[in-house]
Amino acid sequence: MSDQPPNVPPGIAPENERLKAAFSYVLLWLTGLIMLVLEPQNKFIKFHAMQAIIYGLVLMIVGWVPCIGQIILFVGWLYGLYGAYQIYECKEFRLPYITEFVEKNMV
Repeated sequence: MSDQPPNVPPGIAPENERLKAAFSYVLLWLTGLIMLVLEPQNKFIKFHAMQAIIYGLVLMIVGWVPCIGQIILFVGWLYGLYGAYQIYECKEFRLPYITEFVEKNMV
């Protein structure tokens, strides 16, 4: 028997898992790290937490570029919030290059 509630179609993560995965993108690397520590066994949450951590670190590095860096950081953060919304709405959210890196290196 499946551990999902009866109103969730097969192959879709339950709402509480989607909410935790979406929360990973709110403050990017910080909330991603929190979710990775709290849910280390859940592959769905772990994937999105690792993706948020790497994305957040990349944005922090880009944010140090004078003038344009802060704008890119802000727009990137907004894109992370869009990703959180996508995940919560049962849609796939993949970041180019980062997703492939996470999939290859996730245990």
